[in-house]
Amino acid sequence: EDICSSLQTWSENIFLDFLKFYKKKLNIKNKSILLSGGFFANVVINQRIRESKLFENVYVTPNMGDGGLTLGGCYLESNDYLKKKYFKKVRKNVYFGPETKNLNLNKVLNDKKLVFKKKNIEEISSLVVEQLVNNKIIGIFYGRMEYGPRALGARSILANPSDDNINEILNKRLGRSEFMPFGPMIRDIDAKKILKDYNNKDISTYFMTTTYNVKKILQNKAPAIVHLDKTVRPQIINFDENRLCYKILDKFYQKTKIPALINTSFNSHEEPIIMNEIDAIKCLELNIIDFLVINECVIYKNNDDLT
Repeated sequence: EDICSSLQTWSENIFLDFLKFYKKKLNIKNKSILLSGGFFANVVINQRIRESKLFENVYVTPNMGDGGLTLGGCYLESNDYLKKKYFKKVRKNVYFGPETKNLNLNKVLNDKKLVFKKKNIEEISSLVVEQLVNNKIIGIFYGRMEYGPRALGARSILANPSDDNINEILNKRLGRSEFMPFGPMIRDIDAKKILKDYNNKDISTYFMTTTYNVKKILQNKAPAIVHLDKTVRPQIINFDENRLCYKILDKFYQKTKIPALINTSFNSHEEPIIMNEIDAIKCLELNIIDFLVINECVIYKNNDDLT
């Protein structure tokens, strides 16, 4: 722990010195800086850069590791060869992945003796909130998959953050190490109430690529998602980007006055984030989750699960 802590502190300080040196040497006047590369998977370093005030806005690319090279390659190709700039503004979502295999879900679920019902988005969000209030673990498979390493509400596991014990329960069911923290999903309208010095121009918060110090409201109401240093790694949800998760958050707040949910990736330890419906259903069968949403369907093991 001492070695890791020291390495973290040195990394932060060295990189801040690097930024200060080159900003002065190159006479950089830009108000924003874009960061990419595996180094910036370190969300605490990203917070230190933001709080240094060297730049008005710090943007960390959502896929900051090697997987982001493809996007950078496309950008360079469009600029150098097509003489067009396609990236005129920063997106608030990265739902670029596959959507569905268009399986015959009726047949698959009947064969597995699972209960499923087609519902509209209002009914689904209400059912999910009922389960969350009862401390059930929810799997969300919704629309196109996220691009990058973070689960952002398309292939996510949601849970109630009000009890510290949920961390132990979740880690055990997912086969993860006890020190692996969980991040909160928060509505955009609640961000300023929760996060200290939040700036709505900080698009990185839509992709869980930075941490923020939190106010007392979250420390008191949602201790399971607050780190020991009183920070969180948030994902801000906008209604236009993910209507289902926004409605779930909205109804959960109405019912509990808790303005956040645990959002962690829909996978077991050291497995990739699930990509298709069969993987999602397998997680329900293995009791990794209690309740599953696949687009317009809710799926569970028996009718007692809804009582």
